[in-house]
Amino acid sequence: MSHRLHRLTGFALALLLGASTAVAQPRPGQLIQDPDYPQHFKRVDGGSVFVAGPGDPEGFLFRGDRMPDGTRDGDQLDFINSMITHGGNGFYIEAIRSQGDGDALQNPYVDGDTGSGVLSDAILDQWDTWFTLMDENEIIPYLFFFDDGPSSWGNRNGDDVPAGEEAYLRAIVDRFEHLNNIVWVPVEEPDTSGWTGRRIGNMSVILDDEDQFDHPVVVHHFRGRGSAPSCDIGLFTPLEHDPSIAQHALAHGDRSCAGDLHPVMVENFYYGVDRGYGVVMSELVTSNYHPGSERGHAGLPNDIFTLINWAIGMAGTGHLSLCDICGRSMTEASYIADDQLALMRIQQDFMETAGFQTMVPSDHLALDATDFVLAEEGVTYIAYAEDLMPGDLMGLADLPASTFDLRWYEAETGNELWERGHVVPGGDWSFDVPAGMNAPLAVWLSMAPDIDADGLPDIDDNCPSDPNPDQEDRDADGFGDPCDPCPDDSANDAEGDGWCADEDNCPLDANADQSDLDGDGAGNPCDPCPRDALDDGDADGFCANFDNCPEIANPLQVDLDGDLTGDACDPCPLDALDDADGDGACADVDNCPELFNDDQADLDGDGVGDPCDLDRDGDGSENAGDCAPDDPGDGQVAGAITDLRVILAGDRLALRWTRPPFLAFAEDTHEIVQGSLTALRSTGSFDDACQVTSGHEPVHVTTDIPAESRYLLVRGRNDCGAGALLTTVPRAALEGVDLPNCP
Repeated sequence: MSHRLHRLTGFALALLLGASTAVAQPRPGQLIQDPDYPQHFKRVDGGSVFVAGPGDPEGFLFRGDRMPDGTRDGDQLDFINSMITHGGNGFYIEAIRSQGDGDALQNPYVDGDTGSGVLSDAILDQWDTWFTLMDENEIIPYLFFFDDGPSSWGNRNGDDVPAGEEAYLRAIVDRFEHLNNIVWVPVEEPDTSGWTGRRIGNMSVILDDEDQFDHPVVVHHFRGRGSAPSCDIGLFTPLEHDPSIAQHALAHGDRSCAGDLHPVMVENFYYGVDRGYGVVMSELVTSNYHPGSERGHAGLPNDIFTLINWAIGMAGTGHLSLCDICGRSMTEASYIADDQLALMRIQQDFMETAGFQTMVPSDHLALDATDFVLAEEGVTYIAYAEDLMPGDLMGLADLPASTFDLRWYEAETGNELWERGHVVPGGDWSFDVPAGMNAPLAVWLSMAPDIDADGLPDIDDNCPSDPNPDQEDRDADGFGDPCDPCPDDSANDAEGDGWCADEDNCPLDANADQSDLDGDGAGNPCDPCPRDALDDGDADGFCANFDNCPEIANPLQVDLDGDLTGDACDPCPLDALDDADGDGACADVDNCPELFNDDQADLDGDGVGDPCDLDRDGDGSENAGDCAPDDPGDGQVAGAITDLRVILAGDRLALRWTRPPFLAFAEDTHEIVQGSLTALRSTGSFDDACQVTSGHEPVHVTTDIPAESRYLLVRGRNDCGAGALLTTVPRAALEGVDLPNCP
């Protein structure tokens, strides 16, 4: 139930069928009655709204031919788009016209039969499409549930709301309360069509109760209050303290009490202020202000149109006063002029920017050519002049001594001019109209506060919260140094990481913890090489932690030996182990790549360096078994000679033998032992122990022919030792005999 219902006193309420118990809660951005300035609307979490739009077409929802499902093929979207493009932020429309100005099918029920109680989904869906487009563009439909005809559910003169009527009210609210921009209006001009004030009050309570989002409820009147007694209408009396009602909309149509429009609207404004509601003009008979304009604003020239709207606006009230199709056929095209819609937007923009909601009509302050005044006295003012002659001044009375900023605004063009820093000594003050600014003309005076008392109005102070009389601004960002979060950073921590650029190791990218893995002063998020302090010192396009040659450019990252050291800086580009034996020769040119061989010694010239050559002297005997591994002539103990034989050569004997077949077993000398076989047998020892021959010739020639049997022993010797003896006698003859070693 609405938060306003508990304040309702002195009301005889009809039975509320299916009443809600939830507390109404507006949504963000929704239009509501301003709790601080209840004479105006505002948006939740937003500013106040100055209503300025066309008051009609009343039959908007039924324009065009009716389709079989009840929908219409009219120009509704064109009308809405015109307002979106040019201006006007609200107008009023009627949901049931079948009992009054419209035909029997102008309602949202299936086949126009209100008695059936069956609303048409097709019709309501089409309405929702239009309303949603308005909502998205902050256009406010004042949705009237009934026009100025009778109720579809019984006597409109009774105070109680019939059950069918209540069901209709609740169903429409439920269907469209999802919109942010909509207001509910029970009946059009109930004061002239027989509806009782209590009936309208009870309908308002139902609407307020059903709406779970607390949209404003507005009551419409044919007349407001006027200075003539005939303008006092009874409808205000039962509703003037109704807390369910946020605004009263006045169709000021009685020419006898039109009088001077502005004072009449001022009177209605204050009447509403005293009772907690706002006032909006919603149709105006303009013939009193412009002869020949019989109904609405049709045919009004722009200057008269502007004067009327500003006369209303300067009374603190909005207006839905343009009657679009009054007196015309429903089939005729809209003739709201785009330039007049634009004039509405000009007025709306000015009023909302100036903060009109805090001001009240204060014409007693007008001086010189000023006609109307809105003011929050002592703080802010709007002065308005309908007409100005050359040299005319505008003025205000009883101004406080202060510095003011002035915003001049042409009501017909929207041209504006700011004049800042006007020092007003206090009291009455007249001011020159700037050259080139034309009437009708408004000027908004706002006191230029100086919160920090440094002698500069806040609007001109680059540091309004802290004294900065010299306006110091080292980084020239427009924020004075005392209140500049980053006085040496004109972007003021553009990336929002909590570090000003002059202290931020990464001023263009967020780096809240100032991480800098390589310690080069450039934070990781903006460091091209976050793990390379030199940031690709060789400029080859590769950071050091990814560069196979970080100190010498190697743009192609060539690495022929695959050792992860690029060729450009690889001491051995074809040696993956990079001279593993440390002898100064890379493996690809080292004759002994695994063992140190700094002089590349290769005794046998076989291409294999001596330290890793198993037979370095190349004599066929591996070093391990070579008694002279560095002498290719000696590899093993002299091999056994073979084939020893004695031959007669004239008067001499000659010995012949066959040398060992392998160089490694070659003999350097031959030892020949000879003697008497008889003596050997008798003594067991050799005589004539040794003869040594040098060279390798396999022959020895004696000089005599022995007269007795003799033995001959031959063996080879080299640096490794003597070989086996070869004898010319059976070896059995030598058993037990120590063979000599020749020296």
